[in-house]
Amino acid sequence: VATFESNERWRLLCQMRAFCASCVVVRANRIGAYRQIIVEEDQKNEFLWKFYGDSFVALPNGAIEDSLEGKMGALSAQMDKNEIDEWAKLWHFRTIKEG
Repeated sequence: VATFESNERWRLLCQMRAFCASCVVVRANRIGAYRQIIVEEDQKNEFLWKFYGDSFVALPNGAIEDSLEGKMGALSAQMDKNEIDEWAKLWHFRTIKEG
């Protein structure tokens, strides 16, 4: 079982959230596999859950700043608050307009 084949969906949702909220979204996701054994009465079921990783940093403009993709590792990124504020001003998502 591959975590519901949801990698691309989660990537796009995180990018969209960063864009709409004019913020940085950091996604941390595990990689590897987990074997689950469920025993009910006299029946035993085994499931192998596969995790795809793909930890990344999404910027307020919707771009992926950096990504581990399917690799194990550590990810570090520096953010410039002024740049984030500029993106927010450009799109006006943080501005409430009256009238």
